[in-house]
Amino acid sequence: MPTIHDISLPLSEQLPVWPGDPPVTLVRQGDPDGPWVSRLGLGSHAGTHVDAPAHYIAGGATVDRLPLELFVGPAWVAHLPGPGPLTATDLAAAGIPAGTARLLLRTRNSDVMSVVSFDPDFVALAPDTADWLLARGVRLVGIDAPSIEPYDSPGEPLHRALLGAGVVILEGLALAGITAGACQLICLPLRLAGGDAAPARAILISERNFPAMAIARRFLSATSMPQPIRRKAPMLCRISSAIETLRVLANRSGRSTCDCVFL
Repeated sequence: MPTIHDISLPLSEQLPVWPGDPPVTLVRQGDPDGPWVSRLGLGSHAGTHVDAPAHYIAGGATVDRLPLELFVGPAWVAHLPGPGPLTATDLAAAGIPAGTARLLLRTRNSDVMSVVSFDPDFVALAPDTADWLLARGVRLVGIDAPSIEPYDSPGEPLHRALLGAGVVILEGLALAGITAGACQLICLPLRLAGGDAAPARAILISERNFPAMAIARRFLSATSMPQPIRRKAPMLCRISSAIETLRVLANRSGRSTCDCVFL
């Protein structure tokens, strides 16, 4: 069976939110014998959430218009234990493979994350990381912080650079205990019509359950790999990911891999 890690923060009235954002409210209503219906109130950036380009870019894509393939597929978890703000040099030294389209950053935030009050002294990224991420073709970047850039960042240059280039930002991840390396990400934001952002349920599937993809990644990250093959790295990883997903489905259903192709 696959090892599945829930990397979402639980939504509750105790969850700290960004100063000025609506607090999370959860009110249960109903009769003693049921049925019960809960009334939920929260901001679009509460807990684990996806920032869409519309968050900062006029006319940018809203969260309900984002391609779902951005949120499902191979990902890389990088450990960056140093103090923030983390720079492009820190990312370059983190061993992130070429062709990584979905990058999740585990910092010291995961080990000290407060569940009681908002802490503005969180680790985030410096503005120079935008060029590094864009040059390497990253399409989704996530971090275990309430924001990808520091609190009170003048002008929010990192948000504007990434979202302006169509890169999706995933914030508020719970990455404590998550091992660095390759994995499968599934992260689906709520389909809020016209939303600038939306809460999301995010999970990781350990790549030890996907041996073919692990082998493909090691091969594709080799420094001696010819450039024409290197340019095909993202496509080859997606193919190997699909093959291994079918294998897992076949094992769970008792069918053959070929049967699962036609289901």
